[in-house]
Amino acid sequence: MSDCKPNCQNNRPPPQPPPASPTSAPAKSNKDYFKFPQFTRDNYLIWQSKIQSFLKVKKLIKCVQEPIPKDAPESVLDQYMEAACIIGSHVTDEVYNHKNIDNPHTIWHKLNKKYTSTLALEIYQAWCKWEDVWYNHNMYRYITGMKAVLAKFAAMGLDMLPKILSCAIIGKITQKHPALTSFFVGASVSTMLVKKVHSPNRRPVEEHAV
Repeated sequence: MSDCKPNCQNNRPPPQPPPASPTSAPAKSNKDYFKFPQFTRDNYLIWQSKIQSFLKVKKLIKCVQEPIPKDAPESVLDQYMEAACIIGSHVTDEVYNHKNIDNPHTIWHKLNKKYTSTLALEIYQAWCKWEDVWYNHNMYRYITGMKAVLAKFAAMGLDMLPKILSCAIIGKITQKHPALTSFFVGASVSTMLVKKVHSPNRRPVEEHAV
């Protein structure tokens, strides 16, 4: 009888390992979330600066600074290909047709050579527009014109320091209207003008000539 007795110990199913806790997909590195603009000819300085920062974070800046080494191992070639893809995917076809898409050094230096040479002319043209904006008894129209010129500067990656901007604004106004010089003696007035120029366009309910 003892031989027929079921062996409970042996008939128990083997213990199952505890279920693995669900693991979320690894978070992407911040390196993959850099945002920078598409290069469209008018934003060269901004584009160049942000691309360089991104390539530095990705440890790929050497790929635009140095040609592809001879007999480079596969890992190095992969780095150059990645850098070429980063640059190529942020340049419109109208700007560059990517014939050397596998060579980021060539792409980078061709773009620099072409657009650095035209940048001085673009800055000069923007500055001429700046010189054409004058105060003529209409503060709203004057500020609107200044905003348009500053937007052009910003699109090229150029920025004017607030103190220089305030001096330029006051100079333009008082040059045609010297009697207003005493009005701008207080620092608060120049600060207010700079804030107004940098604020979003908002037409006042009534436009008053000053």
